Amino acid sequence: MSVDCVDRTEAPHQLADGRLIAVREMGPDEEETVLQVFAGLGATSRERRFLTPKPRLSGRDLRQLAAVDGVDHVAMVAMFEDTPIGIARFVRDPADPQSADAAIAVVDGWQRQGVGTALVGALVQRGRDAGVHRFGVTILRDNDGVLRLLRRARIEVGLLGGDRDTAELALSLVAQPGAGQRSRP
Repeated sequence: MSVDCVDRTEAPHQLADGRLIAVREMGPDEEETVLQVFAGLGATSRERRFLTPKPRLSGRDLRQLAAVDGVDHVAMVAMFEDTPIGIARFVRDPADPQSADAAIAVVDGWQRQGVGTALVGALVQRGRDAGVHRFGVTILRDNDGVLRLLRRARIEVGLLGGDRDTAELALSLVAQPGAGQRSRP
C-alpha cells in the first residue's frame, strides 16, 4: 500500500460503556491529528510515550510522527465523532523488514476505556497484513497500563532487555491458536 492509497475506512468499535469509536489508518497529511492527541496527553502520559519529559513537540518531532507512508511507517488513529483520541504506530526496521518498532498514545480522558485495546488490535492486524512478524516496544518499567493492555489484547510478549528505567519487549504478531482480538458487538 502506498501513501496515495491509504485506507481511511473507519472500523467501528464499541467500548465497554457503550460508546462507539472508529479506528482508521492515518494519512501523511494529518499533523493536526498528531497535535490534537499530543495536546490530550498529560505530563505522565507524554513521558510514558516518549520515555522522557516532553512538554511540547518540536517541528522535527511533528514531521516524523506525521510522516506515515502506509508501508514502512503506519499509524492507526482512534476517533470519537470528529475528535482523535489515540494513535498507535509502527515503523519497520529497514535491516529486518519483518520487525518494526511500535508505540501507542491514548488521550488521558480515554485511557482504561478500551481505546488502547482497539488500537493495538488494529495495529497488529495491519502489521500482519504488511508482513511484520514482530513489534519491538520500549516502555518505562512503571508503565503497568501498557502491560495490562497487552494482556487484554492477548499478544505473546517477551522481555528482550532494558535497563533500570526501561524494558524492551518483543511482541509476536504470529497468530497463536485461540489468540486474537476479542470482537465486540
